[in-house]
Amino acid sequence: MDEEWRKGHEPVDVSQRNLGYDIESKDGKSGHLRFIEVKGRRADATTVSLTYNELLCALNSSKQFILAVVLVEGTIALPPQYIEGYPFKEPDHATVSINYALNELLRYHRNSTIE
Repeated sequence: MDEEWRKGHEPVDVSQRNLGYDIESKDGKSGHLRFIEVKGRRADATTVSLTYNELLCALNSSKQFILAVVLVEGTIALPPQYIEGYPFKEPDHATVSINYALNELLRYHRNSTIE
């Protein structure tokens, strides 16, 4: 939430509503909504899981969906890394969740981010 405010957006915590994302954030410039799913992971973690509901949201709102990965070192949460536009694949109906290689997601983030 703090990162969204810092970037000039207007975030709202919707995590209790089971929408497939945790934060609904209004872009401060365009006014468009952004759907942010936050995943906190230990810094040495190798995977991150998305639920069926989160994957459906990512697919149905691919231009708005952002996976925010927050790595935690000890008791320190590092700044979120936003993974936008990742080409998630549609799960079948028996899927409960899917594990993704964290290093691949972060590599995608680094390759798609213009600094």
